[in-house]
Amino acid sequence: MARHITKSSNIVNDVRNFQVSPWGNIQHRKHQLIKKLICEKSAKFLPVWEKSSSKPIYYESDRLYFDHYRKCYSSIGSMEEPKLLYKLPNCPKNERIEDALVCEVPTDKVSYTKEDYRSHLIVLSRDNYISLLDLDTGRTMRKVFLSNQYKFRHLSWNTFGQSVFVKANNRSIMNNSTVPVVTFIVFQVLPLRLHSHIALTKEVFKKSITDASVFQGLLIVMHSGNLVRLFSYDRIVEEHTTVSVSLESLPAGGIPVTVRLEELPPILFEIKCIEHNLWLGGVPLHYVYQPNHQDVYKICQLKTGQLAEKGAIPVSLDAYETDNLIFLSDESNRLVHTTVTSAQILKICSTDEGGSKIEVMYSVYPYKTDRHKLKEEETASSHPPDDGEGTTWILSSSGRIIKRRVIPELFESSAFSSSRIYSIQYDNDLKILVATSLAAVQDDSREIDAFVCFHDDQTGAKLKTLELREDWDDTYEHSICVDLDTVVHIYKKPHEYCCVMYRLDRSSPEEFEKQPKR
Repeated sequence: MARHITKSSNIVNDVRNFQVSPWGNIQHRKHQLIKKLICEKSAKFLPVWEKSSSKPIYYESDRLYFDHYRKCYSSIGSMEEPKLLYKLPNCPKNERIEDALVCEVPTDKVSYTKEDYRSHLIVLSRDNYISLLDLDTGRTMRKVFLSNQYKFRHLSWNTFGQSVFVKANNRSIMNNSTVPVVTFIVFQVLPLRLHSHIALTKEVFKKSITDASVFQGLLIVMHSGNLVRLFSYDRIVEEHTTVSVSLESLPAGGIPVTVRLEELPPILFEIKCIEHNLWLGGVPLHYVYQPNHQDVYKICQLKTGQLAEKGAIPVSLDAYETDNLIFLSDESNRLVHTTVTSAQILKICSTDEGGSKIEVMYSVYPYKTDRHKLKEEETASSHPPDDGEGTTWILSSSGRIIKRRVIPELFESSAFSSSRIYSIQYDNDLKILVATSLAAVQDDSREIDAFVCFHDDQTGAKLKTLELREDWDDTYEHSICVDLDTVVHIYKKPHEYCCVMYRLDRSSPEEFEKQPKR
C-alpha cells in the first residue's frame, strides 16, 4: 500500500519509499516532498555558487548554459557546486548556437535502447542547422540542414513537448509581394520528423502583414494597425501540402517549402489589440487583450466573443512599468493580474447561461520589513512633477528617469510605494506561486532589497521568503528562475552577465545568521 506523505513523516524515509514503491505517481510524490521541504520552518535558501560571463547565461530544466550553449552545468545536487557536464569545442562565429530548447522524455516513455527517445537539447545554429545534442554529454545525436535560401534565427515550441518550429523573418523586402515576410519549418519531436514548411507572403496575407507565429496548431498573423488574425495552421497544412519530404532524403538545398497558398485561408478570428498582445487559454478557450487606446484588459470567450462577467480589468498606470494579465500554465482556468502593488489571482467560471464570469481568488502583496516603510511625512510631501501635458517625469528608486502618463490619484496609493512586485512566476510542479518583490531602504543608502516569496497557489498563504544576498541594481536586467529546491538569479551588468544559485538547506537554525550583502 502506498504511503501518504504527512507533515510529521521523515523526509528521508519518504524519498526511499517513493523510489522503491511501484504504486502511485512517482513524479507527483517527488514534488510533494520538495514542497514539504520548502515549507519546513528550519529550511532556508542559501547561496551556494556564483559565476559571471561576458556572454548571456541561460537556465532551463536544472541546467545552466554558458558561452552560447557550448558549456553546460548540471544544478542537481545538495549543497555542492553545480557540476560541469560538458564543454563543446570552439567553433567559428558562423556556426554559433542562436537558440535552444530542452526536450525531455517523459518518465513513462524512457527508453535506453532508442536514440530517438533520449532527452536532448534542440539547438538552432547560425549556419542554418537544427541539431539534437545529448542532454548529459553534448554529443550530437542528429543534425539537419534547414535551407540555403532563408536564415532561421528563432526556435520555439508550437505545442510544448510535442512540436517545435524555426522561424525566419525578412523585413527588407520593401514592396515585393511575392517574397516571404515570414517562413516557418515545423517539426514533431521524439522522434524528430518534418511536419511542414510554409512561407507567408504579402501577396496572400496582404501588404499590412508585419510578423507571424505558430502556437498550439494556430497560425497567428500580425498586421499594421495592431491587427491580429488567427488561422488554423493544421487545416492549412492538411489542405495545401504540395510536397512530401522525409528528413532522411533531403535535397542539397535543405528542406523545400511543402505548403503553398495562393489565396487567403479562412480567418478564424481577428481583433485589434495594443502591441499585438493577445493571450489564449482556459476551457472553453478564452482570450485576453487590451483594446487600442483603452486602459483596460478584456477577457472574452473565443467561440462567441462575449465579454466575461466582471471580465473588464483596469490597467494600472504606474510610474515603473505597465502591468500584465496572463494565464497560469496549469490549465486551471486561472489568470494572474500583476501590478507593482499586488498580484491578483483570477478564475474563469461558467455561468448557468453558458457564459463566463471572473472571480477573484486572492491577492499577493510586496514583501517589506520595517526598514522599507516610508515615514508618513515623507509620503505626504512627495508629489510627481507634471510637464503640463498629462505626462509625468518620474525618478525611480535607482535614480532612473522615466517619462510616463500617471493618474494623480494613483500616485500616493500605488506607484510610489516603497515596495513593489517585480515579477510573478508559477511552478506547475510544486503548485506554488513565486513573487519577487523589491523594497527600497528608506535611508541615505538608496539600497534596494530583493525578496523571493513562495505562496500557496490555492490560498496565497506565504510559505517561505528568500532575501537575495547580492545587491540589486534596478538599472540591470534581472531574471529569477525557480526549479524545485533551487533558485537562480541571473542579471546583466553593463559588460557582463552574472549568475547566483541558491539551494534549499536544512542545517540547524543557529547556522543561519544574517550575513552582509556582497
